[in-house]
Amino acid sequence: MLDKNQSAKSRTTNQESRETTESQLQSYGFQQIGDSPLYAKGDWIIELHPEDRFSILVDYDSFLNVNTIRGIKTGQFRGHGGFSLVTLHNEDGHISVRETTPDGSCGEMRKGAPSLQEFEGKTFDQQLREAGFSESAPGVFTLTAQEPPESIKIVALVKNGKLSRILKPLKGSAATHIDKNTMIIGTGEAAELYSFRSTTETFTSLILQNELMEFSLTPQYGGSIIPGSQRLLRSISPEEAGVTTFKPYTEESGFTVGGLNTTDILRGLSEINGVSLEELEARMRPNAMSMAGFLGPEESLIDILTVDNDFVLSRGNTHQQLATPLKYAIALYCKQMGDTFEYNGQSYKMDVTSWRGLQQSPFSDNTYASSDMRVTNTSNGSSIQFSFLLPEMIERYGFYEGKGTSYRLEPEDILEVFPM
Repeated sequence: MLDKNQSAKSRTTNQESRETTESQLQSYGFQQIGDSPLYAKGDWIIELHPEDRFSILVDYDSFLNVNTIRGIKTGQFRGHGGFSLVTLHNEDGHISVRETTPDGSCGEMRKGAPSLQEFEGKTFDQQLREAGFSESAPGVFTLTAQEPPESIKIVALVKNGKLSRILKPLKGSAATHIDKNTMIIGTGEAAELYSFRSTTETFTSLILQNELMEFSLTPQYGGSIIPGSQRLLRSISPEEAGVTTFKPYTEESGFTVGGLNTTDILRGLSEINGVSLEELEARMRPNAMSMAGFLGPEESLIDILTVDNDFVLSRGNTHQQLATPLKYAIALYCKQMGDTFEYNGQSYKMDVTSWRGLQQSPFSDNTYASSDMRVTNTSNGSSIQFSFLLPEMIERYGFYEGKGTSYRLEPEDILEVFPM
């Protein structure tokens, strides 16, 4: 427990840190909104907290046009069970009512929709108060909404009697990289993401740095990491990247899923993971579960497994060791930690292609994928390409796919790209 002197010192330190953050924001061109703890630049709103923290607020719905809103109230989205905003819009005489949840679910509201007359004569200040908002500072209205399993803070800004912004905290994968040690270190300019137009709009980007990396955010799509902006500050362990290890178990046949198996055990198998070899081979043929197939038209699954098992064990490795760097690269990609990394002293670059639809595993183990990755070792120039599904099959079954399919990945090539 802190004594009075320690508590006072902590409050002083937090106040000094907040003043430093406030000064930094102002040096980056942010302007305080009235006497509130909110600071604005471009589309960004930063909220400073007393305990030396900040939060990033983004548009409640990037497709919600606040300029056409004539009425606002809260609701409960049908079939959703949580909070929603109900907004009445007047666009050149066309009246419509839109209902939107914090996670982006939305739709035009007809049954039970409010009418324009319901809001006539009421200012936005009055409407927001009636909806449950409280004015925390002049022109700044806040509401803590229940959005199971958590609560979420909604902020509405009113300027000169007009509703100017409706905001919510940054969520999604970008928010996972922001913690108490994250700092705002600048702003920049970002082009429009995923634009197919000849001319694109530009946005103010937010440059941040945490313990692991520096990265930039664009306010588009509720706040997104700008691809290619990530720069890792140090090597990251598989555990920090979120790589999980499959827990081995041994089947009645003696085959250990996710573990070491001898060639004799493999030769004696009649099924794997409860699926017969006949069924597995049928699923793995071209134009069965996939067009390319997991095996060639005439290949034997057991022959492929034993040859690869003998090679890997002869090199003093395990299938799990070969799967780990592949899973590591996928984990970095999925956590949006950039397209370059280091692993065991080597430097790498990765490129990902994603496809529509999911490719299920033939082993009936609830694993699936919809992306392929190419990893290049920029230290020695070697590269490999593989499906996101493959590392799971390597780790669990020692299966690198058949030599008769284009998705085959040779164990030897993994060892060339990821020397062990």
